[in-house]
Amino acid sequence: DLGKFKEADRLLETMDLFEPVQVMDRGIVRDNSRKADIASNKIWLLMYQDRLKKAQKIGLQYFNMAPADIQLRSAMAHLYLWRGWPRRSLEEFRVIRTMSPGFVSGSIGYARALYDNMDKKEARERIIKLKKEINHYRYFYHVLDRSKISDAAHDALKNELADLEKKFPECITPDSPTQRVGGKPLDK
Repeated sequence: DLGKFKEADRLLETMDLFEPVQVMDRGIVRDNSRKADIASNKIWLLMYQDRLKKAQKIGLQYFNMAPADIQLRSAMAHLYLWRGWPRRSLEEFRVIRTMSPGFVSGSIGYARALYDNMDKKEARERIIKLKKEINHYRYFYHVLDRSKISDAAHDALKNELADLEKKFPECITPDSPTQRVGGKPLDK
């Protein structure tokens, strides 16, 4: 509904207007992280409206103020994918994965950027790493009856692996978590 987009845009503009650039935290002046959150939401809102050039302009403006903000970087990396720039997007997702390896949106975007770039060598390396990671979490869940990560994070890893294997079927192996169900049964 176009009216909802306009309403959301007005709300974000108002929040941005009243949110200070810097805040005092325990006697220390620091950048206000809520500004970057607002910028990230503005970018996503514009992307959903297919206003990609404006989203990029706003994103770059805020990006210069908060280059270490993961949410903002992720929004920009996804924007690059939407603009049809998979190489630039892949570079940005690599930075995000270096800064925060467990960031789910970054992992999903990274898989998509690999997929779009068709970088077989890197995809193969990522598939190997994903298999080890998923098997590690499955062992804890199915054998030790403990969960180390949320179901959503586990599903995101499995979906990333499935997407990569779909794009690179020659990388599918019988030991892949996508090729079996469960793990060793509990001794209870």
